[in-house]
Amino acid sequence: MNPPPFAWEAWYDAAGGRTIQIEKVDEYLRLIREEQEPRFTGPVADRLHHFDSSEAASTHLKERARQLGADIVGICRIEPSDVYRGRTVTGTYAVAVGQRMRWREFQVVPSRESAIECLRVYFTLGETVIELAAHIRSLGYACTVFEALAQPGGLMRTNIPSFRLPAAVLDEEIDAIVSMGVEVRYDSPVTSMRALLDGGWDAVFVGSGAPRGKELDRLYGDVLEHNEPMLALAESMGFHREGNGDAPGLVRVVLDLRPAEAA
Repeated sequence: MNPPPFAWEAWYDAAGGRTIQIEKVDEYLRLIREEQEPRFTGPVADRLHHFDSSEAASTHLKERARQLGADIVGICRIEPSDVYRGRTVTGTYAVAVGQRMRWREFQVVPSRESAIECLRVYFTLGETVIELAAHIRSLGYACTVFEALAQPGGLMRTNIPSFRLPAAVLDEEIDAIVSMGVEVRYDSPVTSMRALLDGGWDAVFVGSGAPRGKELDRLYGDVLEHNEPMLALAESMGFHREGNGDAPGLVRVVLDLRPAEAA
């Protein structure tokens, strides 16, 4: 049995009522009413997402809530004292979220500092709740990615140099996708389109990547014959001299790319 609800009206009467005017508090209230309230509702996915168990659903929602900014989250049964007067709630359970507050601001209550901190957390948790609700509404079609490699990213990871696309940036983008509930099956190349299409999927998107580059047996270039520093550098990198170049005064240097047994 839960304890009786706190007597807020009596507390406010004892504190002198809600007469204090704080500009920052008014700004938070304006943001809540004008920017957050319009996003309280939205379209629900056409098809219900099925979890393997209620525990799996609970774990998924708790992890998502923490990713969105909640410091503590739980699933709890709704009690009559949880519902504001004049409101009707038909659900049985609720996702309860909390966020750390700056305790120094509550050394004196009521006060300007405690009022601002209270509304700040209302606003930031409001963003968490709005985004979590949107995620719950979006739980429609499940998404499964078949990844041929042991790491996600495909050709973005294997073909794009890290100085152009750092691995940390790619990992961050992929983590954002996976955190939405996407299942990734690693080391799972698609070897048969027919088998894939016969797998019972509602829709299939095939991302085949860029064409594979041409394989080379060797690299070569021509160096001026008197440019000994450049010839020495090429040889230090594995190139070897191979006769004259395309013009007098040039030396052709060659790097063999074939495996040793095939050379």
